[in-house]
Amino acid sequence: MPRVICSSPNASDEIDGIKFHLLDDGRRISDEIDESLAARFASINGYELDEEEREPVIPQAPAAPAAAPAPKLTKKQQQAAEKAAQAAKEAEEKAQQEAADKAAQEQADKDAANAAQTPAAGSADGANGDENAEVF
Repeated sequence: MPRVICSSPNASDEIDGIKFHLLDDGRRISDEIDESLAARFASINGYELDEEEREPVIPQAPAAPAAAPAPKLTKKQQQAAEKAAQAAKEAEEKAQQEAADKAAQEQADKDAANAAQTPAAGSADGANGDENAEVF
C-alpha cells in the first residue's frame, strides 16, 4: 500500500485521521493508506507519493542521566541502616515461616476432613461377614 510524504514544515503527527511520522530530512511520511486516499493527498501542494519506500526515523529514548553516587553515611546512619536491613530480613523469614505453617495446617485439616468422610476398615457394609453387601 502506498504512503505519502508531507513537506510542510508545520505538519502534524496526524493529518485527516492518518498518522504521519518524521523522516530524517524533517519531512513527514504517512502510515500505509489505500491508493485513492494517497492519490487525493498527492493532488495537494506539499504532498507527494513515497516512491522510494522510505522508513520513518525511530525516535531514540533520551539517555538516562548518570546516577549520582550515594552520599556517605555517618557511622550512626550506617548502623541504623544495618539494623533496619536485619529487621526486614527477620520479618521476611517470619512471614515465610508463618505462610508455611498455615499451609501445613490447612493440609492437615483437609486430610482430617477426608479421613472423617472415608469409612474406616471394618466399618463398611460387608464387614460383618456379608460378602454380597455393596461397598461404597
